[in-house]
Amino acid sequence: MRRLQCYVPTGSGAEVLARAAAAGATDGVRLDGRDADDTPQELLLLYLPNDRFDDVLEVLEDVDDLRLTFQRDSVVALSPPAEELPDQVSDVTSRGPLEMLVEGLQSLGAWPPFLVYSATAGAVVWAGLVSETVFLLTAAMLIAPYAAPAMTTALATARGDGLLLRRSVGRYLAAVATTAVTAALLTLVTGESAPTELMLQVADVSAMSVLLPMAAGVAGALGFSRADRTGIVSGAGIGMLVALALAPQAGLLGIGLALGEARIVGSAAFVATLQLVGINVAASLVFHLLGVRRQVPRVRDGSLVASLGAAAATAVALVGLLVLQWQTAPDLTRETVMTRAEAITLSFLDEQPGIVATDAVARFPLADNLPIEVFALRAQAVALSADAASGDELTAALDERLREEFPSTNPTVVVSVERGS
Repeated sequence: MRRLQCYVPTGSGAEVLARAAAAGATDGVRLDGRDADDTPQELLLLYLPNDRFDDVLEVLEDVDDLRLTFQRDSVVALSPPAEELPDQVSDVTSRGPLEMLVEGLQSLGAWPPFLVYSATAGAVVWAGLVSETVFLLTAAMLIAPYAAPAMTTALATARGDGLLLRRSVGRYLAAVATTAVTAALLTLVTGESAPTELMLQVADVSAMSVLLPMAAGVAGALGFSRADRTGIVSGAGIGMLVALALAPQAGLLGIGLALGEARIVGSAAFVATLQLVGINVAASLVFHLLGVRRQVPRVRDGSLVASLGAAAATAVALVGLLVLQWQTAPDLTRETVMTRAEAITLSFLDEQPGIVATDAVARFPLADNLPIEVFALRAQAVALSADAASGDELTAALDERLREEFPSTNPTVVVSVERGS
């Protein structure tokens, strides 16, 4: 619940209390007082559910000389009998659109701390990618301040607030640029000359990459709408999910630029764009379902044209990115190609009599070839030709199978067959 303090001229308090109660306020008290100029006035303390906050403000909009102060921290209103306490404290609703908008605007405040966090995240991402230390990438996700601009972008899309949309997108781009520049400078200063294995793994894009930002958008919007101490998932966890979609790619973008690796740069730029668009599509839809609208009390109205335009542009961008991903395959689906190649290889070997596949490793280096290294065991009781014993026969058959499955790649298969026990 929220506590709302209303300051009105003497004589208006009873009407304000009645209007607030009709709009959903559960408790209220009226006090007589004076302002700093010793002018008589009435102070009303109202307690209302989170989701009734905007409704109460809307019915009070035309009250003359109305001044409002609301406490954003959650409060608990307890009423007799005591047996109803569990129901009273567990009746938790989402925050109203106005409160979400206020928090979004406040998150666009001071620039220096925001840029410092972005640069720090870039340094930690760089350290993790260069040293191939995964937990440093996790630390960077906790530091990266990407969640706030991503959520305010979605909020602005849902409201049709062009000014907020421009500020949010600008802040997001500034964060990504700061992270990328930091990683690039560290790469140049330390003299790194080649990408590490972890960099190549991060650069490999899955065909299902769009699902991560969609999940991050839904989780972020739901977390953004929850009142303090009522969230099922911690705010840090939600922020980390959003940063998971953005931080490693932003750092990789800077490293790729410093190394002059076009494939890494293209992959990182594609994924970073896909993440922002995917988060915006999912989060703005959730905000719509939560009741965020163009008209919010005490705030300038959003534009229907801007709302529809932003939503349409985001949807078109998402479809365009997915079309680009599939049209340029396998460049932007390398992770999926490697996974499928390994599965096809193991399935093929399982069909061969007397052969037991132990492992299949597919890699996609900077070139377009697809090297696959296969390890298998041959049963001693099975008589095989000399070629089969050395793996040549299996290599030729598997190479043909993979070329049929992935015509745009150049598979290079090496099969090692050992004698089983």
